[in-house]
Amino acid sequence: MSNRAWHYPVSFGCRVTGVSVFALACLVALPAASDAAPISLSDLTPGTHYRLIFETKSTTDATSASVSTYNSIVQTEASAAGLGTNWSAIVSTNTVNAITNIACTPSCSSDPIFLVTGSEVATSTTDLFSGALLTAINVAADGSAATNGYVWTGTNSSGTESSFTSGTTTYYGLGNSTVELGGSPLGGSFAIDSGYSFPATTLASLFGISGDLVVPAPEPISASLLAIGAFATGVARRRRRMPSTGV
Repeated sequence: MSNRAWHYPVSFGCRVTGVSVFALACLVALPAASDAAPISLSDLTPGTHYRLIFETKSTTDATSASVSTYNSIVQTEASAAGLGTNWSAIVSTNTVNAITNIACTPSCSSDPIFLVTGSEVATSTTDLFSGALLTAINVAADGSAATNGYVWTGTNSSGTESSFTSGTTTYYGLGNSTVELGGSPLGGSFAIDSGYSFPATTLASLFGISGDLVVPAPEPISASLLAIGAFATGVARRRRRMPSTGV
């Protein structure tokens, strides 16, 4: 199934301050912006593909070897924040690598990646894993600050399961006894692959990333609405010009 979704990057509200074509557009309920948008991506042109990323406020242990466990956590948190589309956890296990778990069909590997507040995090999936980040991944799905700091990834800088050994400790993917950590406030090359590990029973956050999103073209106002708006505006002007009659 394709993860591509049409997504409105900015929320708009209507305020009726008089009779105009824009007020009428509000009244007749033109298609509203998606709820999936505490963000502003005004610099992106219509048709641009992109992805969103956040850190969960909730925490979990890393004892499950099933990526669906972690995908469910980030999807639930994204849905609770009003974010649409499909969401995946940036985690690796013994059987599924993070780069595979977050892949889109057709490919979205070259999509730029943004925080839900609008700041660009990485120019592509490759940069996300390699650590060439433009800003730290430290914002939650609802746009507030994510403060936990410790994030389960189980992933190295190529997007595959970690198997790094330091001294007598080997850092593995989720579902193993000792799991690789990322770090949301660290940014840079440490966000996904921090070089640190914790026992899998420890509680930490997750990174969630959206499917492929597309900046839509503005909704056109139909000719009939324009005609109605022009007529209503003309009526309003005529009323203002009519002299009032005293009693």
